[in-house]
Amino acid sequence: MYSDLPEKKIDGYLQSMVTVEKSNDRLPVFFCVVAIVVLVFLISYMLQPPKPLPTDASNTLFSAKRAQAIYKKIFFPEKPHPTGSLAQQDVRLRLVQQLDSLGLLPKVRIGEACNGNRCGLVSNILAVIPGKNSGKKIVLTAHYDSVNASAGAADNAINVASLVEVAKALLHQGNLNGDIILLFTDAEEQGLLGASLFLENPLFDAVDYIINLEARGNQGLSFLIESGSNQALTALAAAKALSRPAGNSIAPFIYTHLPNASDMSIYLPKGKSGAHFAFFSNIYHYHTPLDSIDNIDLGSVQHQGNNVLELVKYIDSLDEKSLNQTLNKESLVYFDVLTRWIIHWDMKWTLPAMLLFGVAFIWLGIGVAQHYGGWRKQLSQIGLGFICVPVACILAFALTLSVEMLLKLITKSAVPWSAYPYVTLSLQVILAIFVVMLLVKKLIKSQRQSSLHFWLGIWGVYVVLGLISSMMLAVASYLFIVPLVVVVLCLALLKFNSSVKTNNIYWLQVLCWVPVCLLWLPLTFWIVDGIGIMSCAIITIPVVLLAMPLTVIISQIVGSRGIICSIALVISALFVTALYLPVNNKLHPGVLNHWVYQNESEHFSRHYYAFVPMDLFGSEVIPPKLLKNVEGPSPTPDFIPAPWYQVFVKKRDVINIKSPQLTPWNAFESIEKSEHTDYKGNSSMLNTFRVKSRRQSPYLYIKLDSPHHQLALMPSVVGGKISVKPLWQGNELYYVGLLPEGIVLNVKGPRHSSDKLTLTVVDLAPMRSSDKSAISALRNELDATPSGIGDLLAAGKQVRLSLKPESGLEIIH
Repeated sequence: MYSDLPEKKIDGYLQSMVTVEKSNDRLPVFFCVVAIVVLVFLISYMLQPPKPLPTDASNTLFSAKRAQAIYKKIFFPEKPHPTGSLAQQDVRLRLVQQLDSLGLLPKVRIGEACNGNRCGLVSNILAVIPGKNSGKKIVLTAHYDSVNASAGAADNAINVASLVEVAKALLHQGNLNGDIILLFTDAEEQGLLGASLFLENPLFDAVDYIINLEARGNQGLSFLIESGSNQALTALAAAKALSRPAGNSIAPFIYTHLPNASDMSIYLPKGKSGAHFAFFSNIYHYHTPLDSIDNIDLGSVQHQGNNVLELVKYIDSLDEKSLNQTLNKESLVYFDVLTRWIIHWDMKWTLPAMLLFGVAFIWLGIGVAQHYGGWRKQLSQIGLGFICVPVACILAFALTLSVEMLLKLITKSAVPWSAYPYVTLSLQVILAIFVVMLLVKKLIKSQRQSSLHFWLGIWGVYVVLGLISSMMLAVASYLFIVPLVVVVLCLALLKFNSSVKTNNIYWLQVLCWVPVCLLWLPLTFWIVDGIGIMSCAIITIPVVLLAMPLTVIISQIVGSRGIICSIALVISALFVTALYLPVNNKLHPGVLNHWVYQNESEHFSRHYYAFVPMDLFGSEVIPPKLLKNVEGPSPTPDFIPAPWYQVFVKKRDVINIKSPQLTPWNAFESIEKSEHTDYKGNSSMLNTFRVKSRRQSPYLYIKLDSPHHQLALMPSVVGGKISVKPLWQGNELYYVGLLPEGIVLNVKGPRHSSDKLTLTVVDLAPMRSSDKSAISALRNELDATPSGIGDLLAAGKQVRLSLKPESGLEIIH
């Protein structure tokens, strides 16, 4: 249809040709736009969780409604149940009763465990569903503790109830080959201590596979977050066993580089294989009192339960030979397609495949460009298309980030879109697409053949990104390789099939865009859910990469000035709406923690602290102007485990709280000396002291300020036995699950040092309702709920220690 027109042709003739092209293109472009919109809505719909099964569903199936009923038996009344609390003891008792009712004979394993500088006395619950072959062992695990601020319905109580429901289904199905171990861990929120304790259990070494359930939000699909070093086993199992698989090979890489951790972070580095499932949409209720059973999407629970039941049955069905063969496979690149299928290939084939399709794209691209206008004459358009992608990404990110900063500046709030996030999210997405449209309008020529060359330049960027990812981050290479496969096929059609006319280019472009939409649109959703829309500007990059391959169609749309003006008007309306909407509401509250702290030291003082969480970029979530009559922001006190928080301080009236008690400790105070003659004269036990809470606090912070000495946490004396080997050594300790008798610490270092040692001791307890009266007005004004660490009442003091060569440690108050 097209041939090179002599340059001497008059402008009027060329202009008339363009007018004819546009009039002929309106109908196919219209239908292509409709197809694109339908595809986007179809993908969004198919990414919804399944419907929950009712309570009368078959007992061999997982029912989210039955899991909800189990939740109410174990976790009602809903209240925070952190490690060491009385509420957690009640939860543990009811959970054991539920397992007992299934005939599983649960056992509570109590012990001290450490992970870094966090230690505690934790209580894990184990129960076994025996199989025919006790040599194979699969662990199903979820933690049953919560943070201090929240009842933790999604994180993680509903997953505990779901595992009980899974156990019931497995018992009704019967015919298990291996043992299924149910493990409910303690103190996950306090430092993964329950998982650390399980490492010491002889069962751990015999475990073949681990499935862990978690949640960060209370909606969304159950996503495969981690799979361990032998990820081929889980990827292949998910492909064959799961009815609705959701996951890809890039997710574990992203997860490990985020400031998150779960019990699987303890197991997988030990070489175990497994699957870590979690749903994480609607992060706004995470670690707040709004994390209740009423706010959980039972469809998410159904998906999570289905995944566990289907996967455990598949892994259990594998014989030892099949299991070993899978474990020895190369790592895979894998991804789901609309949560219906998983496509995968060996990672070693990634770079060769990318090179093959890259060369094919260049060869076919040159041939098509030559056929439709000549590639040399249109080289500038190819180059502009190539440059347009990075330029659009930079401009879109800069513009959307500027809009964010402007919203923050005018509203004087760090996250002004918290209450109504999708208004600002829509604004950022449309802004990114608007940038793409303006660039296309500015850079592309009017003729269809120029649009085609521009489009080829854009796909050249995909080739480059595919090569880079194949060499440096192979797990993400599928995002570029799969679309390029379709592009190469379409270019082959244009080059070798004479029946494909230029008026089919629009449909071929839509066809090439389908895999882009299938891969990049869900990824955009995961990014939004994963970061909780703390910065909407981040999503503009995948949005630009989504929109850019549609430039031939976009070039036909943006010709009308009315369309550009209409989009600009929509952007303005969204900005004004985001500007005037409330920052917070009851479903999306501001997050705030209050601590009342009494410090017994040379300078006696009492303060309350307002802890304001910061977003990923270090900005406070609640504007300081709303924290009236406070000083700050101030440096975070050393004993506060809150690195992502800014601190505002206000002096308050004296309150009657008692600080921890320190006493020198005798190794034989609770046992017979005659039974332990080996300790007689043992100088290593001289510099030992006990720390007790005088107000039944479950949390303790201790710091020794000395360059020459270390603290050593001694195991609790159980059954009249003493262990000289410490659980932990260091200068800074957080301890949870504190018993009334406290903990024992030994000071290790030179005993003849003339330096006096400074010891800071703080115990922390949940704030009682009577203690909250002083801050209730502030809470009501902010419409905020506590987040993460919650409201705590802390009491502490600093003491001086002196080490005596013969008589041992002396405490100087």
